[in-house]
Parts: sequence; C-alpha cells; structure tokens
Amino acid sequence: MATRAAVQPSGTDRAVPLGLPGWMAPQVPEVDQWNIILTNRCNLHCISCSYPDQRPFRYVRRETIARYLPRMLDHGVRRVMLTGGEPCMHPDFDDIVDDLAAADVDITLVTNGTYLGRKLPRLAGKLARLIISLDSDTADGYASIRGASAFDHLTGLPARFRKESPDTHLTLCVLTQRLNFRRLPEFVELAAGLGVDHVSFLVPDVAGMVAPTERGGAFGHVAALPDDRVEQVALTDAEVEEFRERVIPAVEAACARHPELTSSSLDLLRDFADYFAAFRTGRARPERRRCALPFREVVLDEQERFRFCFFMPDAWPAAGVEDPVNHPGVVAARRDYLETDHRLDRFCNMCLQARRVEAAHP
Repeated sequence: MATRAAVQPSGTDRAVPLGLPGWMAPQVPEVDQWNIILTNRCNLHCISCSYPDQRPFRYVRRETIARYLPRMLDHGVRRVMLTGGEPCMHPDFDDIVDDLAAADVDITLVTNGTYLGRKLPRLAGKLARLIISLDSDTADGYASIRGASAFDHLTGLPARFRKESPDTHLTLCVLTQRLNFRRLPEFVELAAGLGVDHVSFLVPDVAGMVAPTERGGAFGHVAALPDDRVEQVALTDAEVEEFRERVIPAVEAACARHPELTSSSLDLLRDFADYFAAFRTGRARPERRRCALPFREVVLDEQERFRFCFFMPDAWPAAGVEDPVNHPGVVAARRDYLETDHRLDRFCNMCLQARRVEAAHP
C-alpha cells in the first residue's frame, strides 16, 4: 500500500507584499453568489464522500432561505448555487427553486443527476446552469466510483435538457482520482459527444478525508475515512508522474479538438498533480494566494449555519445572524485572513476548490 503523511502547514513567509483588490476588506458592500448546501442527504455512495453516512438528515428550511433572500439581494447577489448532499432530495426542493426563480436570480444546480428525470418538467427554464457530477466515461467506471448504476440515465439527460430547457448551460463534472485519472481524455470526448457546454475538472478533498476537523466537515466528513478508501482516491507518486507526463497533455489535446467545449479548470490540472504529491509527502503546497470566496460569496450549510468557507471550520448559526454578509463573526474572520497567514497556511494550501486572487509584485 502506498503511504501518505499528515499534511503540515507550509509556514513559508511571503516574499513580497500581496497586492490585493480593494474589495478584499473585512467589510464588503456586495457579494456575487449565495451557496446553499440544501441537505446532507444523498442516495449515492461515492468513495470520496461521507454524506451518505450522516444521520440525522438535515435540510435548510424554505423559510430560512426566504428570510435571508431579500438581504442577499440588497447586497448584490444575482447568483444562487444549490448543492448538497443531493439537493434534489430536499422535500421542498421544487418550491425553493420556484422562490428563487421568482426573485429573478440565476440558479446553478450541482447534482448527481439521478432525480433530474422526474424533476425536469418543473425545472425547465428556471436553471441558468446545471452541473452534473459524472466522474467517468463508462458505466463500469461510474459504478466503481459512485456506487450506483445510473450512467445510462445520466448520459441521456443533456439531450433532454437541450430540448426542454435550451437556455440552461450544461456542465459535466469529473472528480479526478485514482480510478479515473487515466481516462480524463475520454471523459472530454464523452462530454463533447453529449453536446454539453462545459467540462469541469475537480479534485477530492483528500486532506479532509484524513483530517475532517481541519477542513470544516466538507463533503460530510466528520470522522477520518478508512485507509482503503483514501487509497482508492489519492494518486500515488508514480501515478502523479504519469498524470503529469502522459495524461495532462492528452487532456489538453482532447480539449483542443473540441473548441466548442469550454473548461475553466483545464489550467488547474498541473496543480492537481502538485496537490496529490503534497498529500503523499505531507508537505503542503506553498499556496501564497488569497481566495476570493469569503469576500465575494456567502455559504449557508445544511445545519443552517453561515460559513466563512466550505473548507474552514468557522460557522455561525443563522438564527443569530442579521446580516449574512457583514455579521461580526465573518468580519473578524476576514480581517484575520487578510492580516495573518494562519488560515492561508492551515487551510488554503491544500485547497483547489475556490477562486484564487493572484499576488501582485511591486
């Protein structure tokens, strides 16, 4: 079995001051997006995720969303992302989508897709963007990663959405891991053949699989996963080199063959290799860039807590929050994030999920 080490903070001092944009401040006048983790409930059993094992099931109440929606609109929010767990399993999912559509916000749905067949008539024309997590270009590969036999159903969805909801931007998502990394070029070909607009490459939160309390419980992790599950996900040193030398050029070539298919995460693939290498050695990536998410987005989780980030433990019960954008807790957390490297070194150096802000050299 390949070994892994506990990832330690990088502790690297900044060589130059960070030149940050003016909107990165402890208090912000507006944000772009509201991310709502509707539920921890899920009907699949993906090897890198713990949501299916969580009990009790939790749901963000429709009235909680309704309470904060006007405040979010006042702060400039025009995009809402619904995720989970599997968001379509929320008992009020249809009504929540209707409420958001009535508020004229762009709705992004991140889903495993298994409920979309029955939800499509109600969803048609209401989603700005649909992101389906697929993770494989074959039925067998899908079943081995996601623990279900839904591949044929899912690959039939893009054509249905093109017909019944033609303005919805369609994305297929693949979580890069040991069981699928060699087939990423074929995944691009599948996405192009299905006629979607975008392919998204992501990586699992392997650090959270090992040390969930250090990652804020992202992906439902509340206890460390067994070694055998971690080993199914995290690339070995030899596989990292194969990924760098053979797979990434093949993915780039596949994307070049299909210019109609966009991918904003293609440039991150080499960072993925560094990420897995850092996990295996226990030496964190020397990430020296602040993230935009705490300044441009708001996260509400399935426990009805406002979060500083998906991957940090800071959380404040919504019942005690009047202003979800600039309440005292998040203002203090933003100030700490800007003035010290504590969060940068402890959390961000093993994160590839969010939007980075490049450091500007003087």
